[in-house]
Amino acid sequence: MDSPEMSRNTATQSRGSPSHRMRDRSVVSGLRDPGTSGEEPSLCPVTAIGVATASLPALTELIAGLPLPLETAIVIASSDPIEQLLEILRGSTSLPVRTVTDGMPVQPGTIYVTPSDRMVTVSGGIFGLGEATGPPGRAIDKLFHSLSNEHSVLGVVLEGTGDDGQSGLKAIGSAGGITLAQESAEPLPTFGLLPSPEVHYRLSPKEIASRIGQLSNGASRASGQRESSISDEQLQEIHRLVRRETSNDLRYLRAELVRHRVLRRMALTQTDRAAEYIRCLQDGVGEIDKLFCDLATHACGFYQAPAALEAVKAALAPALAERRPGEPFRAWVPGCSTGEEVYSTAMMLIEMLEQLGPSPAIQIFGTDLVEHSIQIARAGRYPQWIEHEVPASRLSRFFRRQGQQYAVRSDLRQCCLFARQHLAADPPLSRMDLIVYRNQLASVVPATQAHLLRLLHCSLKPRGVLALGQSESVESAAYLFANAGGQGVYFRRDDVSRSWMPPTPVGETVVAAPDISVAPAERPRPAAPRPSRSMEELAKKASHHFQALLEEQAETIEALKLANEEITCSNEELQATNEELMAAREELEAVNQELQMLNEEMQSRNLEMAGASSDLSTLLCNLHLAVVTVDRELRVRRFTREAGPLFSLGPGDIRRPITDLNPRLQIPQLESLLKDTIADLAVHDREVRDPNGLRYRLSIRPYQTEDNQIDGAIITAWPV
Repeated sequence: MDSPEMSRNTATQSRGSPSHRMRDRSVVSGLRDPGTSGEEPSLCPVTAIGVATASLPALTELIAGLPLPLETAIVIASSDPIEQLLEILRGSTSLPVRTVTDGMPVQPGTIYVTPSDRMVTVSGGIFGLGEATGPPGRAIDKLFHSLSNEHSVLGVVLEGTGDDGQSGLKAIGSAGGITLAQESAEPLPTFGLLPSPEVHYRLSPKEIASRIGQLSNGASRASGQRESSISDEQLQEIHRLVRRETSNDLRYLRAELVRHRVLRRMALTQTDRAAEYIRCLQDGVGEIDKLFCDLATHACGFYQAPAALEAVKAALAPALAERRPGEPFRAWVPGCSTGEEVYSTAMMLIEMLEQLGPSPAIQIFGTDLVEHSIQIARAGRYPQWIEHEVPASRLSRFFRRQGQQYAVRSDLRQCCLFARQHLAADPPLSRMDLIVYRNQLASVVPATQAHLLRLLHCSLKPRGVLALGQSESVESAAYLFANAGGQGVYFRRDDVSRSWMPPTPVGETVVAAPDISVAPAERPRPAAPRPSRSMEELAKKASHHFQALLEEQAETIEALKLANEEITCSNEELQATNEELMAAREELEAVNQELQMLNEEMQSRNLEMAGASSDLSTLLCNLHLAVVTVDRELRVRRFTREAGPLFSLGPGDIRRPITDLNPRLQIPQLESLLKDTIADLAVHDREVRDPNGLRYRLSIRPYQTEDNQIDGAIITAWPV
């Protein structure tokens, strides 16, 4: 949907896979197709609950409050072992309570407890048990991530689980499920300065139990809702409303995906019928924006497909080894969502290029249709649970810890540019070495898939690499790409025309030969007199004249044929010129699009710098200390009001070497002290005096940037 972004498919399976088809049928059991029974475990809706020892009272209250009968299966995963959990649950409900075993089918109306020493997953409605080989205390996330590939999922996290379950909630929500969390006085998790979108409801345990009943049993829906209950006419009206409000046409999305997301919004707004939901959209209360974000958002994360990244590295290696010195490397991630895929790709490329010698400039463009997602990507700050997705070596090198978050370091951030873009409607970028477009093609109709693949082919350099999802292919435009070793990685084929626009047919001039007919000679009549000599001569002359006319006519026809061939050749040359002009126009549009992205990025960074500068100026104005900062050349950068008289500074002294000044404070060897601090990180503390004999404490310390680079010194003085 920036895709396609467009594409913004929240599922990672292809349309043909069974689990994908089943997941799209509904959001919760109250919305599923009729005829579903417990005999088909892959269609059983699942409510997964993440708990810990500290959340045991809340869990028992929730289980006791579940309405009966219950059409969903309850699966409980704990981030730490809870003693006698089975007995406690059996004493709180009449529902059957079982311990999960490998290969057990998921059945509705049953509570399942996962073993504390195993990692539990669900695939196709069947439980799977694996060794606990991942990071400790991630049992909830493991279960939630596996369920994000199923249909009809509710994810619930209770207090006391720490950050276990946060990543899984995001995966469930992005894949079309509904997420709930226990109401808490603790602050909500955030992406940088922006609120996290993971949780749909924050409720008390009793309210969570009631909401599970409403969503799973369809208690608030008299007849139940199915995707087929949204008619084609209603779907077209929803598309029209979204297009009118957001200026984005999303009709290229698969109808079943749109119906699925509409049903989730209906469940979240507690709307019974599609007609009522359309009236809700027409009321203009912000629901259109929420639906649009639901349709335009897909699952994302750091290093979600390690094997695919290795395949990309293998495909890029030969071209990188032959790369000219100083030639920049350009990559593009359409539909980048909140930026994780962009930064994952950037880290991989930086490490690859470093191994080949002097690292060339790297430019990685991330585009998306949702402005909120672009803001999160630009902020470059993520919750602390990414430490379970990003390898420790990369986490320490490319991120820095800031409280409960990790912030992208400036060297990684500076090579990534983010901008809002509609992949299907806006001009594409060009001259790309790599395009990463994972798990989004499956959300659009086949005709749009082919269009997008042609567009991405046009954006790649010769032998450029396209990375799709592992279950996706270039089947609809196979003539444009060559397989690069599996894992959804392809090379751009160069034996096809770069211009994918259909050529305009060349008109053919058809010249018809004139219709020249000669009447046959009449037969001589028997009584006719024999012609005289003068008549014979006249006939001969007429015959010669007629023959000359025929020859002249033949020459004229030949000349017209030659003229026709010349016109045809001219038309072909004009058509070729026209195609070249169209290709040049596309190139200019791509360059213009890239310049717009750069402009947006610069504006965003300028705003950040203006805010930081304003904060610093305010701090300096209200700091009742004499503070002077100098750069590596000992030139004055900033100073506080109190520093003015002590160091003889005025507004015109900014950028002036401090050694040119005559400070009132008596500081022996000030220049050597500053140079020593900048060169060796030395810290100097001493007592100095002014001309009146007043004593001051003087401190000279290094000026250290966020990236631990020394960029000058800080001089501080205060009265003793």
